[in-house]
Amino acid sequence: MSRISKELAAIIAGQLVAHKYAAIEQLKKEYNTFIFDTFQEQTPKEVKDFFKKFPDYFEIESHINFTGHGFRWEQVYISDTEEKAPIIANKDNKAMLTLDKSLASQISKRLHAIEKAEDQYKKVKGEIRMALINLRTYKNITDKFPEAAEHLPKISVPAVIVNIEGLRKKIV
Repeated sequence: MSRISKELAAIIAGQLVAHKYAAIEQLKKEYNTFIFDTFQEQTPKEVKDFFKKFPDYFEIESHINFTGHGFRWEQVYISDTEEKAPIIANKDNKAMLTLDKSLASQISKRLHAIEKAEDQYKKVKGEIRMALINLRTYKNITDKFPEAAEHLPKISVPAVIVNIEGLRKKIV
């Protein structure tokens, strides 16, 4: 009867809530896309057209900053911007998103949704980890928590190999 370690319990708990982690990553991606799209809407068409003609005269950023309306100094890093459109710096060589009350409210709601999902993920993962540790053995986990049992490593007992032929020759 094998006992479960704390490390294995944490790994299995992570596997059981992997779908929640994927949902959090999706929320973060949607948040980044929202910030990027909003910044692109705020960038005047004339600036974008001038950038296309003379790209060397512009500072390009990999993140968008915003502050005010309840936010101190936020930076949102945008990956794969080259595929979408460049983030053209607009103030003091920084890409600053201009916030109003409505936009700040939308951003705040998205951030709270991400925080809530992360808190729930951590809570459920911790509860599963503790349940596995309290169940202690593979047998108890298999009997009482079958969802986790399929993530347990398979225990293989090596067969004992004894050279019996040599002993038989000595007996005769």
